[in-house]
Amino acid sequence: MKGGRYGGSAAVWAALLAYASLYPFWPLRPPNVEKLQAIFSWSGMVIRSDVVFNVIAYIPFGLLLCLHYRSRGASHPILRAIALAGVFSATMEILQLFVPGRVTSAVDLGTNL
Repeated sequence: MKGGRYGGSAAVWAALLAYASLYPFWPLRPPNVEKLQAIFSWSGMVIRSDVVFNVIAYIPFGLLLCLHYRSRGASHPILRAIALAGVFSATMEILQLFVPGRVTSAVDLGTNL
């Protein structure tokens, strides 16, 4: 199976990222208006360790996606990897709106990319 090794590894890494992003999974609740507004507000407070963690956590994911697309002979593997990682990251940030204690932010989305 061509590219299966990297695709499977990327899927496992995505599962680990989802677990880390969405734990604890319960109880779910609808997001309030303040939390929705806070996503796009710039408070000027960026936690350096959070930025470093997000960058380090997503580098292997992007690398595995790029290797997967490259091994399959896809055109523009880097752009495809960035696009898929971006959609995945945006999905995780949106789902965090429903998990108490999790913070959704545009800064996280940017550092994940």
